[in-house]
Amino acid sequence: MKITHLATDEKFIGHAHDTFEDAFPDCNSFLIFGPKEWKYIPVDNANYKSVKKRYIPHGYFWNELKNSDVVIIHFLHIYFAWLVLFLPKKVNVVWIGWGGDYYSRIFPFYPANILLAKTQRYCGEAHKGWEPLHWALKRVHEFIFWRAIKKIKIFSPVLESEHKVLEAYYPRNRIPSYAPWNYGELERHFISGIENKRVLKSGVVIGNSAFPSNNHLEVFDVLAKHNVSRPILLPLAYGDVGYKEHIKSVAAEVFGDSVNVVDQFMPVEQYNRLLLNYDSMIINACRQQALGNIIVALYIGAKVFVREESPVYAFFKNKGVTIFTVEMLEKDLTLLDLALTDEQVEKAREALLDCWGRKSILLKTKQLINAVLG
Repeated sequence: MKITHLATDEKFIGHAHDTFEDAFPDCNSFLIFGPKEWKYIPVDNANYKSVKKRYIPHGYFWNELKNSDVVIIHFLHIYFAWLVLFLPKKVNVVWIGWGGDYYSRIFPFYPANILLAKTQRYCGEAHKGWEPLHWALKRVHEFIFWRAIKKIKIFSPVLESEHKVLEAYYPRNRIPSYAPWNYGELERHFISGIENKRVLKSGVVIGNSAFPSNNHLEVFDVLAKHNVSRPILLPLAYGDVGYKEHIKSVAAEVFGDSVNVVDQFMPVEQYNRLLLNYDSMIINACRQQALGNIIVALYIGAKVFVREESPVYAFFKNKGVTIFTVEMLEKDLTLLDLALTDEQVEKAREALLDCWGRKSILLKTKQLINAVLG
């Protein structure tokens, strides 16, 4: 069997490689689009191949695609959607979604729909003048996306509820069948270096990246209004460069020396050890986001605050995990002082193991391929 993966240089791709190779040894090749100056992907692994020409089917990589039994798309970039249009019918296509690639279909004015008022005002000023071009490109992308969707057999979003939302928004369009699959194995990829450890100090992690969808500015206002003086961690290692600099500047003005900014990629073990110093995490995203960070925070017994409308909140609540909303925190800042019980932390770890444990992820991987070939 031949499984070909379409991906870009992103940190999750190594997780996918490990899992698919364990489930289907020597069956996988990863075509990485973009120049071979990779930041996250090991350049010495023969399973990864660099593809420089993004838009024109050509040569070796096109033969690799059309002769595959399964093609797995990691995030449906517009150029991946365009390539799907040319694939032979015999090729079975799987789309593993990340969020940004399908939330833009759910929300007609994305990303404005997922930005809160203050963040939206900043972004509106920062991108003024681009609106006509943005909407013209969006129309073209929509046309290509829905043509490609018809050739995709399986769609695996981060959470099952997101598949149902996409179906509800587009009842007349054919949405590919759902199959569960997630990046990363808890034991190997998420809790490396912090096995069985608990948070050590009091502090607050805000957001997971330098994307406006984190709505950092609104969190800053809540904490500043109540004179919260504990250490602040801002993970800004990837995202929008202009937004990152703005958030760093505002954070320094509001919180002074209590802010620790992580704006460069950090090995997972080092980052995990850093998180042990912060017993609260605030993810102020209106959509599903930062699940990897949330998994680690729940494992070490930190309090996690997400927006009530985020599907992440309902997902963990339904599994019996203790999780809070940002709206709760706005009403009661003393929640930052709360310590989770041993029973609450153990319940969270059991739920995480059930969803992201090695046995569970390997089983999902085998079932995914069986489903697309069935």
